[in-house]
Amino acid sequence: MGLSVVGLGIIGISVIFIILNATGEVTTDAVSILTGFSLGASSIALFARVGGGIYTKAADVGADLVGKVEAGIPEDDPRNPAVIADNVGDNVGDVAGMGADLFESYVGALVSAITLGLVATNIGSASHFMAALFPLVIAGVGIVASVIATFFVRGKDGSDPQKALNAGEYTATALVIIASAILSNTFFGNFNAFIAIIAGLVVGTIIGKVTEMYTSEKYK
Repeated sequence: MGLSVVGLGIIGISVIFIILNATGEVTTDAVSILTGFSLGASSIALFARVGGGIYTKAADVGADLVGKVEAGIPEDDPRNPAVIADNVGDNVGDVAGMGADLFESYVGALVSAITLGLVATNIGSASHFMAALFPLVIAGVGIVASVIATFFVRGKDGSDPQKALNAGEYTATALVIIASAILSNTFFGNFNAFIAIIAGLVVGTIIGKVTEMYTSEKYK
């Protein structure tokens, strides 16, 4: 689902960006159009997350009350028709709702970066078009790096699954670091954007490690 979410997000923004470029509207006036796309993503995420969460919890509580309390049958028993609504609710809230939420976060971050490129006043020799295009290219590189990293997620019977996930994460991070250094020098003639990307990658990795430390059974 993760690759589908980011893929749809970058496709939507790229289509808008291509249309704006073809009509000569890749200027500061395009900010309102891009923010409109982000607002739409935020709205649908709100509806899917909140509405889906209400349905999910209502179906869950209803199925448990009818099954356990009134009929005296186990949870998720196929004899309880409300289990169907419970399972549908799990998909609506936990899958569709979370996907819409991630889509909104991804689109919001990408639109914010593009907006900074469009309104930047000190970008060196690069044009506003190149500055706005840079986040899209980095996002595309991230998707390609993630696809490549999936081939490094391998585990054996009895092995720690976290190690396999870490291998994929570190592989994708290394690929993005290399690509961002090249792209930053190509687009702007310096490594300022590369330094910002490195800072984000480092902070993201630290957050993941801190979360693992407080939640993994390997740490006390």
